[in-house]
Amino acid sequence: MAPKHPMERLKKSPLFSLEKRGLKWLRRPVPLLSATLTLRDVGLALREMWLPSVTRQKKEMARLTQRVKEFLGVTHVGFYMGGRASLCAVMRTLELGPGDEVLIPAFTCQCVVNGLRYEGVNPVYVDIELESYGMDASKVEAAVTDRTRALLIQHTFGLPGRDLQALLDFARKKGLYIIEDCAHATGGMWRGKPLGTLGDIGFFSSERSKIINTIHGGFVVTNSNVLGPRLEEDQRRALEAPYDFVDRLFRTLIHSYLTLTSPLAPVTAPLAQWHLGRHLLPQMHEAEYSGAPCPQYHWRMPDSMASLMLNQVSAVESQLSRRRDAAEKWRGWALKHGFRPPVVSSDSEPTWLRFPLCMAPEVKADPQELEGLLGVTVGVWFQSAAHPLPLELAHCPNGMKASKCCINLPTLLPQSFAGWRRSMERGKFEQPL
Repeated sequence: MAPKHPMERLKKSPLFSLEKRGLKWLRRPVPLLSATLTLRDVGLALREMWLPSVTRQKKEMARLTQRVKEFLGVTHVGFYMGGRASLCAVMRTLELGPGDEVLIPAFTCQCVVNGLRYEGVNPVYVDIELESYGMDASKVEAAVTDRTRALLIQHTFGLPGRDLQALLDFARKKGLYIIEDCAHATGGMWRGKPLGTLGDIGFFSSERSKIINTIHGGFVVTNSNVLGPRLEEDQRRALEAPYDFVDRLFRTLIHSYLTLTSPLAPVTAPLAQWHLGRHLLPQMHEAEYSGAPCPQYHWRMPDSMASLMLNQVSAVESQLSRRRDAAEKWRGWALKHGFRPPVVSSDSEPTWLRFPLCMAPEVKADPQELEGLLGVTVGVWFQSAAHPLPLELAHCPNGMKASKCCINLPTLLPQSFAGWRRSMERGKFEQPL
């Protein structure tokens, strides 16, 4: 007798029995977005909307600045209105501009490309390796020209790349600035040093899909006595995000908690959508898709957001413990089902923002069966070299393969989550041939 299709086994599970009893609305997949939000974050957002205090906000910004410096062991920090805005600030701090080139991995986000181009800098794509999805050091030399000024090392999914040491050595040998993209890697370590402090300058994101979440936000760090004063001056000169934008940000945060993270989300989500749905901020603005100038890239983070970021940063260490435990379980699930898990060096401590796996292109194109099997939202980072925009690069075959095959699983999971156990009990997940 032919083995049953995984969906046939799935339909006998308790998840589907809820649906049969008319309780489909109680079956919610584990979200990828806003998983770190708590009721305290909602309270802080409401306080800043209804009871703002300039004095309190300035004190909390001072506390946040000191907390980030201590957390990462850095001497200088600047706060901006996104990881993308932080990358723009990095370009200005390094005094890079028209005609200069920065090497970036061929498996990244359009926001990275925009952050360079908005400052007149040209991105140059370098292929990646498929063990940890980092830049392939063997491909860097061929990408260097007499206009190359910096190497951007992206810790994709929070994983220090296989070739990290080789990339650092290459950049130093060539006299290139080393920029660390830590949008996925807040709290990660490599050889005892925090990610973001290995090179000349690093930037972080607190967008809703990241380790810390203020809906939009980010910061830049450096230990350089030359770059530090430039960074702090750049933050002082940057325009503050306007009131209307920040008010919508607070409303979006409350909406995200009530629709995605709250234990009562099946009840609160419709109410939140009805009351707050028209006030929401998008993850990417329309202008970003076309590469047109976007004001947010040049805004600094206002003091009114400091309490939110401080609350999120304070929870990172406990959160990472949960993510690392989930990554170990996903690793066991992957091996059970014949998938190759990412390679992690023994001297690194990844953040595991997501757990990446290469599967058949058909699974990535339509992950609903896998989502139903596991009870999670399946991520598709990245769908091109400049996600989410289409971009084919013939000289970067690994980046193109990852764009077609790499799916990613959430790692901040409820304590009761047992998706990997349920799927193992049902048998092996069968990919399309």
